[in-house]
This record gives sequence, C-alpha cells and structure tokens, in this order.
Amino acid sequence: MQYSITGGIMPACEFYVLRWCTFFMVDRTLDASGLHCPMPLLKTKLELNSMSPGETLEVIATDVGSARDIPAFLKLSRHRLVDIFETDDRYRFVIECGR
Repeated sequence: MQYSITGGIMPACEFYVLRWCTFFMVDRTLDASGLHCPMPLLKTKLELNSMSPGETLEVIATDVGSARDIPAFLKLSRHRLVDIFETDDRYRFVIECGR
C-alpha cells in the first residue's frame, strides 16, 4: 500500500518515491519482485523499449543481481538512471527513457 506525504493512500497508478525529501513522479512502474536473474533486467529492457523518450520508469526488484545488472545496462544504453536505493530488501530504480 502506498501512502502520500500527507498520510493518505495514493492511487496505484501514481507512484511517488521518497528519499531524502526527493520526490519522483513516474509514468510507469515495473514490479519485478520475486523474479530471479536475468528476468528483472529483461523485463526492464522490454518496458523501456515500449516507452517514449522522457518518460520515467520505476523498477522494483528483490534480486540482488539487479543492483549490479540494471545500472550496468543503463550505462551502455541511451537511458538515464535517475536514482537507485534499497528499502526493505527491495531495490528501486528510477529510470528516464532516452531518445
């Protein structure tokens, strides 16, 4: 369940990520929780391929390899890693789709 900064429940289609008072409104969310390597990376690639430049994607993954694989892929791609952090044994990536 997501909660807004004011304490209310947020709709599932809107995601705000709180980290050191930084908020990101993302266009899409990919929940790859429970998937094992290489599926979080493959699903991230597929989702980014279906997005328009400038759109943002939040990826949630539980696989430890995602913390290494997704940033490494993004360094070689046209996409930009906006933020990455770990909370409650989950990795969260905010990615801006490149041109």
